Amino acid sequence: MPVDAETFRAVMRQVAQPVTVVTVRDAKGCHGMTASSFTSIALEPPLVLISVAESNATCRRIEDAGAFAVNVLGVAQEAIGAAFARPGSAKDAEFDRISQRPAVTGAPIFPDSVCWLDCSLYATHRAGSGVLFIGKVEAAGMGTARVPLLYRDRAYEGYDPARREAVESASRSRSEPVR
Repeated sequence: MPVDAETFRAVMRQVAQPVTVVTVRDAKGCHGMTASSFTSIALEPPLVLISVAESNATCRRIEDAGAFAVNVLGVAQEAIGAAFARPGSAKDAEFDRISQRPAVTGAPIFPDSVCWLDCSLYATHRAGSGVLFIGKVEAAGMGTARVPLLYRDRAYEGYDPARREAVESASRSRSEPVR
């Protein structure tokens, strides 16, 4: 029996995802949207996948431009993530307020992010109410931010490297054989 939508949403909210802003430059100018559905899928050629609701204006703009960039935000960029998550065209004005430059494809990249990937459109697949865009990575780079911003259970969180070290240390000590 299929899982109902509310249960699926509740379960998926528990999965921490990196906060990204997917950007595109087309004939209308720059556009962006906050997305957490992002993953790498292949090394040869280097491919990434993003998921965009078919009803979202970004969907058509990526199809028209044939390219997009993925900017992985840092913890200090929560306001950028929130601004690009707002529906409507008003978020296009956000490009005037943040540091950005055009990548190889022309899509805006944020040099103050953790990292960025500039992609040409490799494949498109319709899936339910979403569109899966597979991008061939044409250029990529590291930004100036070091700690990624995460989104889980309807809230932003920062990845804490010190906490990770403590968890890994505790895990190692539990896995050591008793003598």
